[in-house]
Amino acid sequence: MRNGINIYEHEIGKKTTIPITVRQLEALIRIAESLAKMRLSSFVDEALRLFHVSTFASASSGNLTGIEGFITFDDQKEVTRIEKQIRRRFIIGSQVSELAIVQDFIQQNYSERTIYKVLHAMIRRGDIQYRIQHKILIRIR
Repeated sequence: MRNGINIYEHEIGKKTTIPITVRQLEALIRIAESLAKMRLSSFVDEALRLFHVSTFASASSGNLTGIEGFITFDDQKEVTRIEKQIRRRFIIGSQVSELAIVQDFIQQNYSERTIYKVLHAMIRRGDIQYRIQHKILIRIR
């Protein structure tokens, strides 16, 4: 495409631009991506194979522990116990200091990291919310 324009520019003696709409440019990009995928499909297949092998090997050996989203079975049990206790002890609408919750569970020999993990998961789901400068937690549901 550019070669034809170069010849034309040389003939008329000045630089021109290629008139193209945004839609045409997007279509050109999609075509180029599709051609690249077809041409590199063997490399993509190999990359996927390597990803699966390394991920499954790490997961089966326990090396993914500590990476966000991956926790051990024991940690999962502890998370479940903490969440059940929070739900049982704090009725919907009750307010309690985050510090009090954390200290109480630490006295019960739960890890601080796991306690905060549970609290943040419950906040993300909308079960609890922060109030008063992130010092007080209120149970929503």
